[in-house]
Amino acid sequence: MSHRVDTTSIHRSVFLLLNLCYAAEPFGKAHDLATLDETDSMGGPYYVGWLKFTLSEMLIEIAIKTRIFLDLARSIDAVRSAQPKHQVIDVYELDQSVSEKYNLGFFAGSSETVCIREACNKIIHAIQVLPLLERGDDEHYLDEESDVKREWQYWDGSLELTGTKGQTGWSFTLYVSEFSRALDEFVDTLEKALNVEPAHRASEVF
Repeated sequence: MSHRVDTTSIHRSVFLLLNLCYAAEPFGKAHDLATLDETDSMGGPYYVGWLKFTLSEMLIEIAIKTRIFLDLARSIDAVRSAQPKHQVIDVYELDQSVSEKYNLGFFAGSSETVCIREACNKIIHAIQVLPLLERGDDEHYLDEESDVKREWQYWDGSLELTGTKGQTGWSFTLYVSEFSRALDEFVDTLEKALNVEPAHRASEVF
């Protein structure tokens, strides 16, 4: 009996991650993220603290589940490939083709396309995680509550992940919305190809 892979939870996490990405600018306008004043209940320390915690929890969970699902998919396909008229699914090739449609992120000093599996690996092995903030396009924003113009910033949807492999350090910037969309398409395609129960219900591959 293999691990039980709840693919519905991956789709749910993707939905929540995308909402965090798309709500980042409105939150940055509504609350002053530039302030480091702990007395501001919705300021920078509050937002960045909760954002980092939430992203870490969700990304680690879906990265681990996706890695397991990838390995199970490859074993299932290896068994089924011996059966007559079975259409072989090259999981590696599918990962590459889906990843090329999106910009998952980049390694410092490299322009190579990053695949879903590699992005999952870096999420799991990252030692430090830093959400990146960006200044708003309209540099000054009129705060409706105080009627005062202020500079504003927001989370730009990316994470800087850093870690080490052996004695060598690495730095990877993850574009969370692009990774989420690619992951959703990839898992959905695998579900259909392997005849796994549809999304919205917990799925078990074996």
